[in-house]
Amino acid sequence: MASKDIVADACFLLNLLATDRPRDLVLAADASLATTERALREVCYLQVDGSEGIERVSVDAIEAIGADRLRIEVMFGKAQEEFVRAAQFLRDADASVVALAAAMGKPLATDDGRVCRILREQFGTITRISTLEFLRTASSALNLSESELRHIAAGVRFRGRFDPPRTDPFREWFLSLLIR
Repeated sequence: MASKDIVADACFLLNLLATDRPRDLVLAADASLATTERALREVCYLQVDGSEGIERVSVDAIEAIGADRLRIEVMFGKAQEEFVRAAQFLRDADASVVALAAAMGKPLATDDGRVCRILREQFGTITRISTLEFLRTASSALNLSESELRHIAAGVRFRGRFDPPRTDPFREWFLSLLIR
């Protein structure tokens, strides 16, 4: 069976890296992620507890996930046309992944409220996948223990600085992991 192609924005990639198990989760979801150079340039740092308080550490998404499961797509043809359309409403990095998802006809992994609104209003054919939906699916496939799930949730919350949208159907699941 071929893996599922998903276009990923910068925030989704940072959240995935914050789990400490990005490759395991992508493999468990049988996913192959695509992004753009513009979006990947924003995937730079995670937050950590350092010796002098909260610090930032550099991250390398391609190294952490693997070049076989995360690829950078060059935008040309239909993607360029869609980029012009999306850039009317969004920052370039966000517009680039929306354009790529539209051109490829693939789902977009994002939690950004503005991106989600533009998807609904202007790009209604693009399916959205939230970070929490992806994590729930992948962690279920991995059959993770409660302590492993808690570690992943805490990492996404703190290292990824993630606050799930109130409208995310998996929000309560995620928050319940943090208080156990």
